[in-house]
Amino acid sequence: MKILRLLPVLICLFLVASCQGVKENETSSSAEVTAPTAPEASAAPAAPPAMPAEKLTGKWQRTDGGYVIEIKSLTQDGKLDVGYFNPNPINIGRAAWQNDGGRIMVLIELSDVNYPGSTYSLEYRPQGDMLTGSYFQAVEKQTYPVEFSRMK
Repeated sequence: MKILRLLPVLICLFLVASCQGVKENETSSSAEVTAPTAPEASAAPAAPPAMPAEKLTGKWQRTDGGYVIEIKSLTQDGKLDVGYFNPNPINIGRAAWQNDGGRIMVLIELSDVNYPGSTYSLEYRPQGDMLTGSYFQAVEKQTYPVEFSRMK
């Protein structure tokens, strides 16, 4: 039951960390404001960022061991179809992604023997084609920095 009480805290920490990058970007430069040269009839709303399926789908191996995340597909509403292996399959409780101001974030919660409530909070890093972030090992109540590289 203690693990269930920690889940909302972990989700909040993930969201706060995600939002901090947006606040930093908002303060970067507001001095460069220019007026339009010609009147515009009707401004079209900005298109949402493209869904990053081509960036996240694939197999990712943790750089410090044989743990593998396989992202099979994702949906526009933030759901992921994911497998996790060590080397045998480990049950996934839930998996989600979000595009947070251009930062692609992934959350994977495990729900298996020795893993209940353990959580990966990852960010896709296009430079290096990596998933980096943290792993909360719920049984040990420890958080570790982790990196996954794409398997070729």
